[in-house]
Amino acid sequence: MPNGIDLEGIRNSHPDDMRVDLVTVGRLLPHKNVDMLLESVALLHAAGLHVTCRVIGEGPQRAALHERSKELGIDHAVDFRHDVWEQKDVYSLIKAARVAVFPSAREGFGIAVLEAIACDVPVVTTSAPDNLARHLVARSTAGVVCEPSAEALADALRVLLADPQDRDQTAPSLPATQQAWLSEYGWDFAADEVARLLGIEMEGASDVR
Repeated sequence: MPNGIDLEGIRNSHPDDMRVDLVTVGRLLPHKNVDMLLESVALLHAAGLHVTCRVIGEGPQRAALHERSKELGIDHAVDFRHDVWEQKDVYSLIKAARVAVFPSAREGFGIAVLEAIACDVPVVTTSAPDNLARHLVARSTAGVVCEPSAEALADALRVLLADPQDRDQTAPSLPATQQAWLSEYGWDFAADEVARLLGIEMEGASDVR
């Protein structure tokens, strides 16, 4: 069985009032490559595209990433959020971004990636061999998988940020094009599948298969 996410919670969440261009979520660990994201933001700034970025998470690289953003001259454009504990707040902050970015070198699955896709936010990740989240992004209608470098990441972000179409993220529902396959990762589906495999009759079980 795959890992599950709270699809209902995502549907019922609304964007935070503080909007940004880019967002990433996760533990601040070396393999998450948040420094690569900061470098891509610096490249975009150097090219005249002054994007804003929000980094949600806590971890041992916290101080180093703050220092790196200063070295790159983009600390004014990066909003570090180390105070987000409620899942509903994570959804709101993801929905307040134009693009979600996950430049990880290694992901065993990618819960945060899947949640960002379900939030109807375009997602960029890398093609690093150990980044299994790339398979989720490849299934998304607005997903981009790029080479694992700051330059490739900046190029992918430049294309997505140039998209003139504004998505309505205030609607408490998933886009029709994504509902079918995302339902496979909802807790209702997971519970029904476990019950089916164990031969347990569940009252009100869904018919999604």
